[in-house]
Amino acid sequence: ILYGDRFILKLFRRPEAGMNPDCEIGRYLTEKVGFGRIPPFAGLIEYAPAVDSTPATLAMLQGLVANEGDGWKWTIEELDRYYEICAPLAIPENLSGELENSAVELAESPPSQLAQDHVGMYLDAAAALGRCTAELHLALASPTDDPAFSPEPLESDDLRALLADVRQHESTVFDVLKDRVPFLPDEVIEIAGSVFSRRRRILQRLEALGSSSLRTQRIRVHGDYHLGQVLRVKTDFVILDFEGEPSRSLAYRRSKQSPLKDVAGMVRSFSYAAYASLIGYIARHPGDFAKLEPWAQLWERSVSAEFLRAYRQTVRNADFVPASDEDFRLFLDTFLLDKVLYEVLYELNSRPAWLRIPLMGMLSLPW
Repeated sequence: ILYGDRFILKLFRRPEAGMNPDCEIGRYLTEKVGFGRIPPFAGLIEYAPAVDSTPATLAMLQGLVANEGDGWKWTIEELDRYYEICAPLAIPENLSGELENSAVELAESPPSQLAQDHVGMYLDAAAALGRCTAELHLALASPTDDPAFSPEPLESDDLRALLADVRQHESTVFDVLKDRVPFLPDEVIEIAGSVFSRRRRILQRLEALGSSSLRTQRIRVHGDYHLGQVLRVKTDFVILDFEGEPSRSLAYRRSKQSPLKDVAGMVRSFSYAAYASLIGYIARHPGDFAKLEPWAQLWERSVSAEFLRAYRQTVRNADFVPASDEDFRLFLDTFLLDKVLYEVLYELNSRPAWLRIPLMGMLSLPW
């Protein structure tokens, strides 16, 4: 519900006993930290069925932020222009070499001339979003005597539990994918075959993380971070919607986790934007998907790299980020894998035509 151009009242459709994390984090960042990259918290409505009961959050009032649309809509519009420009061009000879490196590897250096020439101004937007994300995590990791927000070390038991969840997730998704292969389009079956051939390397990569001497922290995080959760505001971004993943329990959504979960979510969102826009472009301008796919990969890889580079520069030496480059890659890859496994299962059940997007995402991981 809008109140002129000043406030917006959000009603929660599934009230649960306990503080809604959107209210909890919004209030903490506004009143305790003074973090300005979110809509300012202005109030809430709670319901308690009895005097001594735990109240449920029914609604939250926030300041209304003037914007140019959410990050997903704005990015899709930018990609439409990108494909219009790139479609008639010949594939640059040095493009294949550019795509040999992962986004994390590309993030170690400034963007290439090829990326600057073709991706252009969106690189600046990706860097701005990387800094915005990093500043959110620094704010959430601020020293505090509030136990709901004080950072905690990520213990070996936490890491083992995370890896066990990812392994279980991997097993479930690969079993479902195997059962659905006979019903997939031919071009997707080929990609799925490549994914199956990497399964052993995926498990080996997870074992490598389990045997590492990783030292990092758990903090409160966004929990469901993607381009649809940010608003484009002039040349910067404002972050929205801290409820966390809708299918998770309230306790899980309020738990402390590695902020690399958020980082992985945004990197995967760049991939989805690149391919969703390409699918839409081909639908409007029938042509060869394979011919344009390298341009999608250039955009995705370059934008993700610039996001990661700005993020890591901003959080440098923060205790919630693994100190070594190798541990950072291993940990981020684990969250990317978990996210892409979720996407595979979602597309198998809801949008088989988009299954190639997460499958290609799995192949792009450095397994």
